Amino acid sequence: MIVNDVTSAVIKAVIRELKETLSFDVERTTKLRGEVQQLVERLNEAKRQLALARDELEQYQRRSNLRFFGIPESENENADALVIDVIHKNLNLPHRTVDDINRSHRVGVKKTDKHRPIIVKFVSYCRRAKFSEPNDC
Repeated sequence: MIVNDVTSAVIKAVIRELKETLSFDVERTTKLRGEVQQLVERLNEAKRQLALARDELEQYQRRSNLRFFGIPESENENADALVIDVIHKNLNLPHRTVDDINRSHRVGVKKTDKHRPIIVKFVSYCRRAKFSEPNDC
């Protein structure tokens, strides 16, 4: 009889202890899930802001670029020389040279019936402005 009473008391104590531990773990897990959700939301917001900042930076870097359309295309052409020639002849800006250009190349897919535009990255925004708005800088 004493063995049964002691066994029953021990079992009840163990069950009570397990319930308290389980209750604590459930509360802790619920709290941690909430914290994880908040961190996920903050991470997503940081990703969104980073994407916006990247887009703004890319836009800012493109501000020293100009696109030239309608320049006839040929094999082994020198895009820098073609652009400078167009600028001298069509824009009447004779003092511009290839030294004003950082990089130039055709963009898009080559087609037989159309000339691809040439994108020109000038060495600075000020040099680019002298081509598109000669009175700036």
